[in-house]
Amino acid sequence: MATNENTKRIAKNTVFLYIRMFFLLLIGLYTVRVVLSVLGVEDYGIYNLVGSIVVLFSFINASSSASTQRYLNFALGENDNLKAQNVFNSSIVIHLVVALIILILSETVGLLLLNYYLVIPEERMVAANWVYQFSVITTIINILKIPYNATIIAYEKMSFFAFLSIIEGVSKLLIVFLLKVFSFDKLILYSIFIAAISLILFLAFFIYVTKNYEISKFKRNKDKELYKELISFSGWNLISSIGDVVATQGLNFIVNRFYGVIVNAAMGIANQVNNAVYGLISNFQVAFEPQIVKSYAANDRNYLLNLIFKTSKFSYFLLYIFVLPLSINASFVLELWLKDVPEYSVIFLRLILIYSLFNSAVGPMWMVAYAIGNIRNYQIVAFFISLSQLPLLWVVLKIGYPAYTVILIKIIAILIFSTWRLGYLYRRMEFPVLSYIKNVVFPIILITIISFSCTYITFCHLNGLLQFFCSCGVSVISTFMLCFFIGCNKSERKSIILYIKKLGNKIKK
Repeated sequence: MATNENTKRIAKNTVFLYIRMFFLLLIGLYTVRVVLSVLGVEDYGIYNLVGSIVVLFSFINASSSASTQRYLNFALGENDNLKAQNVFNSSIVIHLVVALIILILSETVGLLLLNYYLVIPEERMVAANWVYQFSVITTIINILKIPYNATIIAYEKMSFFAFLSIIEGVSKLLIVFLLKVFSFDKLILYSIFIAAISLILFLAFFIYVTKNYEISKFKRNKDKELYKELISFSGWNLISSIGDVVATQGLNFIVNRFYGVIVNAAMGIANQVNNAVYGLISNFQVAFEPQIVKSYAANDRNYLLNLIFKTSKFSYFLLYIFVLPLSINASFVLELWLKDVPEYSVIFLRLILIYSLFNSAVGPMWMVAYAIGNIRNYQIVAFFISLSQLPLLWVVLKIGYPAYTVILIKIIAILIFSTWRLGYLYRRMEFPVLSYIKNVVFPIILITIISFSCTYITFCHLNGLLQFFCSCGVSVISTFMLCFFIGCNKSERKSIILYIKKLGNKIKK
């Protein structure tokens, strides 16, 4: 495997994805502010709650999506274009079936949940039902887009992926301003516009992939064994997806039953900020994912382990640079951003950011588990850990614990699963756990403790704008310095210095 060429490709793709996320971060955060202002806290909470019902049934979609991405990456890693074409064609058929199943579930079980279980003000039930139907349409369109999206990622053509994502973000901002022009129910109109954007993006992906990649030429795949492999992988992945989606949306429903839609709005705001910030890392990992699977397929163990260590470590560092100043100044930032901040938003935001930090560091673990392929035991454990959160949350809220306990339970669950995951990889591929702890976990802990201490001391001794700017400055500078001297090894430091010198020479010219 041409390691240098792959490294350059990863670097190039990471740049494209970071440009994408820089724009989406700014657009996304501003869009939430305007949406909250236009819809109001109650309607914004309803939109997040109603949409979560459709997401509840998307566990089928999540499992088939992971299967498609894994087998496309694997086939291209083996340089088998015929197999890649068969995977693509099979995934088209599978996702059509998945879309039909989700449509049936949404129009039966989903409607019952919406109209008879959730706590929604009676005067907004008609609007909630309209929003629900357009959310179903949006979900179906996004399901049908998955094989085309997976193809672009497998071929590592992140420039197009980044371009369309920016278009999507700008479009979502523009439609919010359009809401002010129309006198029609703004909550319903917003859901219509979101569905329209999804349809346009699907057509763009469809046209680009069919014009540029031979594997997208549809012909009936008669390879029954491949269908069995895809469905088997999806089947075991389905177990984990059920646990994850039911846990995530079930936690929302339970909190709704105890605290109502206002707390759902607070959770929605915290999740929007977290998604915008975490998007920086998820896209960083998207650039690495094809190479991790392909290096495993090519049996290049040294390159694979190097990728895992780097992806884990730098995912955490890149996210922590944003999380530390944002979490410490969460109250100031939310008040500046939203003006009218729903109750619990600050504590929800801080805790969900901590959860994302853990999630970022262990991201490569599931990539490797999927590359290995035989995921039965892995997914069964994931299922039980995810589902165990629901009865635990119900009990603690019934006792009288506050709403933010939901995030604390998620943090405990991911810590337990991450520990088990290391043992799983050790058994399956003799993963060097001690080396991982020494080179990834220990530097992460040390850097976090030192930088947080420096930033928090600064924060406590100042007030107002000076407090915000100085704490952010200390946070960023201390994190960068500690990551460079403690988080990077000698070769990584040399690479960074060399890159800075090259960049300096280009600027001088």
